[in-house]
Amino acid sequence: MPTKIFVGNVAVNTARESMLQLFQRYGCVTECDVLGNYAFVVSIDVCILISSIVICYICLATVILFFIVLFIRVN
Repeated sequence: MPTKIFVGNVAVNTARESMLQLFQRYGCVTECDVLGNYAFVVSIDVCILISSIVICYICLATVILFFIVLFIRVN
């Protein structure tokens, strides 16, 4: 059964193709609509969507942690 999820806090200049590429890394995405600073992504498998979001948050947390460590080392 196709599942549509809401993706918030998307950069306003994010292209539909970029969002599709991001989610298609993890499986079949059938539809993607970017509307300003949010988007809707449709996939056949909800597990694909959830795992891709978790991986994106892990990557973001890693980058933030890197800059915190860098800041501490500089000061």
